Amino acid sequence: MPENRLSQFIHQSNLVSLTTSLEIAKRFTDRRLSKNEYLLKAGQIADAYFLLDKGYMRAFAEDTAGNEVTTA
Repeated sequence: MPENRLSQFIHQSNLVSLTTSLEIAKRFTDRRLSKNEYLLKAGQIADAYFLLDKGYMRAFAEDTAGNEVTTA
């Protein structure tokens, strides 16, 4: 995602100045996932923020029978 689009997104919150939003955006890097690639797997803990710019992402959990249940 280009820095200016991310900084605009952050700045729209009206919680930070445009200058601050540009500084925040500079700290992000692009990461592209392939189809069916997991962002996190069971047992992993996220150590970064992610912003989905394009595409779809599915969040799911397993029920007690081991079936995947879409949560988001």
